[in-house]
Amino acid sequence: MSAPSGAESTTTPVMTAAEFESWTLAPTLIPSADHTNSTSTRPPSLYDKHIPKALQPKIIYLGKPHYQPYSSDISDPGFAIDHYYSQLCKRPDALKLLTGTVRDKLQTRWNTILELIGDLSVQNEEGVVSAERHVAAIVYNLTSLLLFDLSKDQLENFGAWKALATHSSNETEAKADLLLGLHEKDAILKRDSINSALSRCEGIWPLLQHLDLDFMHYLKAIECKNLKLGDPMGYLALLLLSCLSQTETLDLWLNAECLGCGEFRESHKVQLGSATVQLPSNSNSNRDYGLTTLPLSSHADMVNREIARVLGLLFADRHLDDFDPDATKKRRNPTNTGQFYDRVRNPMLDLLRSLQSQPRMEVLDQFHDKSELLNDIMRWVNTMRNIFIQACAQLIRHNLTFCTVSSYNNSYLFQRDRETGDITMSSLQSSSKAGHIIQRAIWLSESFHDSKDRSEIDDQWDDLYRGVKSNQLPDPSVSSSQEGDDPELDPHYQPTESDLDDDDDEAIEDEVNAHGQKVRRSKRKRSKKVTNTGTNANPPRPPRGGAGGAGGSGRAGNTQTRGNTGKRNASTTNKNSADSSSSGSRAKRPRQKVAGLEIVLQQIHLAFNCTSPLLQSSAFSCFYRVPFMTTASTPGTRPVYFPIPFSMTTPPRRTMAAIASQSGGESHSLPVYEGTPPGRRSSVASIASDPSTVSSASGTSLWSSGGSIASSSHTAPPSSSPSSPSGSHSGKSSAASILMRGTHMREPGSESGSTTGVAAAPAPADPAQNLPPKAIVVDRGGTILDIQLAESEEMNWIIWGGNLILEGLDFAVEHIRIVIKLADWERDSEKEGNISEAGTALLAEAKIYEYLAKVAPDFDITPHYYGVFNDSGSIALVLEDGGERLRRNSLETLDDSEKHELFEKAQQLHRLGILHGDLTERNILMGEDKNFRLIDFHVSQLDHKCSWNGSNGCGELEQFAEDLGMKL
Repeated sequence: MSAPSGAESTTTPVMTAAEFESWTLAPTLIPSADHTNSTSTRPPSLYDKHIPKALQPKIIYLGKPHYQPYSSDISDPGFAIDHYYSQLCKRPDALKLLTGTVRDKLQTRWNTILELIGDLSVQNEEGVVSAERHVAAIVYNLTSLLLFDLSKDQLENFGAWKALATHSSNETEAKADLLLGLHEKDAILKRDSINSALSRCEGIWPLLQHLDLDFMHYLKAIECKNLKLGDPMGYLALLLLSCLSQTETLDLWLNAECLGCGEFRESHKVQLGSATVQLPSNSNSNRDYGLTTLPLSSHADMVNREIARVLGLLFADRHLDDFDPDATKKRRNPTNTGQFYDRVRNPMLDLLRSLQSQPRMEVLDQFHDKSELLNDIMRWVNTMRNIFIQACAQLIRHNLTFCTVSSYNNSYLFQRDRETGDITMSSLQSSSKAGHIIQRAIWLSESFHDSKDRSEIDDQWDDLYRGVKSNQLPDPSVSSSQEGDDPELDPHYQPTESDLDDDDDEAIEDEVNAHGQKVRRSKRKRSKKVTNTGTNANPPRPPRGGAGGAGGSGRAGNTQTRGNTGKRNASTTNKNSADSSSSGSRAKRPRQKVAGLEIVLQQIHLAFNCTSPLLQSSAFSCFYRVPFMTTASTPGTRPVYFPIPFSMTTPPRRTMAAIASQSGGESHSLPVYEGTPPGRRSSVASIASDPSTVSSASGTSLWSSGGSIASSSHTAPPSSSPSSPSGSHSGKSSAASILMRGTHMREPGSESGSTTGVAAAPAPADPAQNLPPKAIVVDRGGTILDIQLAESEEMNWIIWGGNLILEGLDFAVEHIRIVIKLADWERDSEKEGNISEAGTALLAEAKIYEYLAKVAPDFDITPHYYGVFNDSGSIALVLEDGGERLRRNSLETLDDSEKHELFEKAQQLHRLGILHGDLTERNILMGEDKNFRLIDFHVSQLDHKCSWNGSNGCGELEQFAEDLGMKL
């Protein structure tokens, strides 16, 4: 633990700058023979589009490392070596220790890691992620030398302790992204304990305990892309876009398209009263960080030099000859189309013309066909815009300053100015250049200082995507009336480390239940009473419901429920605080009953107004109903819709459009409703088939081979569902059920007109007296989501709570509390052309709700179903908020009448031919009306032939009865 003796220091020299350079020379990644040819990347997600405008970057500048002379080549990382060594010399005690065995072990360790990088087989961005993780291991060693006063024993055991770690992004659409930062406290302490027991070295935690872990957990992001996306032509396109952003009225961010706003006036009125964003603060330290920009005249010269350098790389490598002009044909979204492309093309042409007269631009003369150069650049503008938005969204969500966009062989840094929203971009960096890894270490150490300085003046923002798994649950014997306020809704709520643990036992149960087999599940661990001590003790959190309830999606082992964790986010000013309907309150509210009002949503506008300022919409996204159909056994027969448990006497006007079947057979003549936006196409390859043709709602047979058709997702279904029977509802029906089911949509004496094959409701004895007048149909509504309730790591969907605002009425009605399950509609760019697994599972679940609405519209077993909608990028399942889910292990605590009521609903579900597949507490809700409702049908099966005889014969019912503690 002591410093080396003077004799050892003279006989064994310390590490030199040249050794740091040679020992960190990174190999180049070689694409495997089957490396993807895709040069596309995912478009901005729904959440990207709804980041507040005040936080969206507006201008991109080119910057240089702050320690590098302006006159030098800003792409040369050689200056990083000298700067790093000069910083290390400020820690002479540490430098003296880099000798003897410490020096030799570092060389061996780094060489081993670099060899692993060279051996990687790279097929897509996953290979880049692996390489970046290996590089990070060396970067952490280099950074630790700069940041911490390490002992000799700690230096000799670099691999035995970890202060810094590589985290995977928790965002559902960004699994390839990495976040560099401090390791979790528990992990650090665990390693310290092991090292102490083995007498390796003293613990590292004493060097970190003074830091604010909320700020230091994430320091820097890495946006990983495949090797093809590291093409210098892509960087050139982004560099030219940065020039246009400074001179043109160019909106680099893709915002939500608020189409048809005039029909959603009430929703817009509510959203205008939402909270305003307070911009985050930059560090007030005098320390130099990362990249610096230059005055305008010098900046233009620096940009010209970088453009000329990249053009030289392209010409020297004969890149244009190798560029595949047909690459866009292979992409899901060809990049040489669209509004942004059209808006940029002419300004880009003018920019290239102006560059020809600039100094250092002689290289342009080597490109004889300037129009072909323009076309090659323009092929990249949409892709690079998407990458820019992805990287900046990471910076905003995680409150970071630095993000590297990397395809490993080539990379560049983004640095964010929080107050202006401007982005400073580095030159194109090559991993093969000496000093590249050392420059990465400098940027990480400066990210560390930036976060540390900001922690002294600012409050950390919550990462909206960081869910918290609920393992600490209250005693199920405690009733809701005995509990205090929901701590999960407290903005100052602090989760414990145990909240992040996985629930492996329940994951095993799900695997068994998902197959619908008659197999005994492994016994669940009973919740233990948690005693919190100390001033920072956290109260146990109540569970949240699944889709249709106030939270979770079902799979408890992989589902994260979320509250407002950590410190309070940036301050907001709520202009409409008196409007309880726009808040996330769970308080009971009487719902206004309107006789003769039916909700048949064909279109919704969706916006966010979360307690976190990270998602506060400046516009709405337009979602259109996804039609479900039954299909006839013979091709060419027009499919019949069975969408919803509502009916209309006078269907909307429609035109006929011939839509070819997916199998390439004869076309089907389908109704297309007027008002469908022209040119809008669904990314759905097919429409869900009739339930009778499907054995499992979650299996591959979800899509019918004979009747599957391609259709616009914005085609509204015809009014072919049966009329709701008249008469009073069950005494346990909620007020919303009266609002939802309302009255018939036909006038007295009219025919039912049902075309679904379902028997119409019997006519009342005296139609003139008992039939209500023609009902008011609400076919559009606004949804404003104000709280994230849960997310599923397994299924990549997020569940939100919010309000449904009915449009088109000339009288006021109460907003309806809803739950929306959102998922990506399409797969990622590396698996083109198909609906995502999450989208497929969500459609499968929606199909069960559609089926129940068709065959048993008055069976109050699920939350009210408003439909499934898509906007060609995301899919949304919309349900009424059905209440809170039951607490874990609480089934046996129900009274006998509740047990029999719940078991009867499960039996009725089986009589309707549905095997739920996961009848556990997390998928059972209890509403304010004390009525039980079932949710989460994404693993359910249709066409279930139940052989229950009252005591046995059906595995699911047997197990459910056992869980209820019922004696049959």
